[in-house]
Amino acid sequence: MKPAVVVIAGPTGSGKTTLSLSLASLYDGEIINADASQIRRGLDIGTAKTAWRESAVKHHLFDIIGPDDDFSIRDYQALARPLIEDIASRGRTPFLVGGSGLYINAALGDYDLSIPGRDPSFDRQFDDVGNEELHNILKREDPKAAETIHPNNRRRVLRAIEAARAGKKVSENRAGRNLLYRSLILCLRGDRETLYARIDERVEEMFAGGWVEEVRGLIARGVNIAKIKEIGYREIASFLAGALSLEEAKTVIKTKTRRYAKRQLTWFRNQTEAVFIAPDYDDFEKTVRKAKEEVDIFFGGEDANNDKMAT
Repeated sequence: MKPAVVVIAGPTGSGKTTLSLSLASLYDGEIINADASQIRRGLDIGTAKTAWRESAVKHHLFDIIGPDDDFSIRDYQALARPLIEDIASRGRTPFLVGGSGLYINAALGDYDLSIPGRDPSFDRQFDDVGNEELHNILKREDPKAAETIHPNNRRRVLRAIEAARAGKKVSENRAGRNLLYRSLILCLRGDRETLYARIDERVEEMFAGGWVEEVRGLIARGVNIAKIKEIGYREIASFLAGALSLEEAKTVIKTKTRRYAKRQLTWFRNQTEAVFIAPDYDDFEKTVRKAKEEVDIFFGGEDANNDKMAT
């Protein structure tokens, strides 16, 4: 039988960490990080990283690379899948937790990510080629991919051309949606107004908690802030350089985070077979109970789950 995996997904600020800790405690689980930001050391306050070292629940794939190191979806897949197998082989429940949909799909699905890493020289040969002409090249190399990739998304167009010429068409890979594991995907999705208010409040808490000092420390250690894609770090660096006021930095960060949360919700709605749960932030235990009902059904009912937890 395939290993069973419970996924806790949703947009930033939706309560994934709280829910995952509660469920992992109930179901003898271990948490595998599926957040592209929390794998990085030193990005703690700005990514709302859980105090995973202090948790009674075992955590995996947190703080495994430097703040500005390169790390690909293929790298994540190579680490996450063996962890899922190992946790399940020990009779425990793997909980995949995070808001990075591509990471979740890479871990669960039969996606072939064996395409060679990006070759900078490949991109350079198209430096004088405009976006429309480049997209026409993709239409010849991989017509189906061209239908789904916008001509102005130059980086993805180039990657799709590179993949096609390596014999690994993006369109064919994306078609492989078979899951390697029995998977329950729970996605927290409440009303947008409440989520945005929570995001704004959390940004303020991050600043109060020392986010500026965190960025100042990264700069002092020689970290290349320009390479950090996580929202807020470059904005705070601009504030420290005098290019933005503190309030301007906060406003930009809140706006970008709200837009990111909207994209996350759209992705999970369109790209996964998720069970959506409306969180109750006034009484989050109600949210835990709703999620537990879904997990019990997934494991075969209350009796089956009791047997599982007793082993």
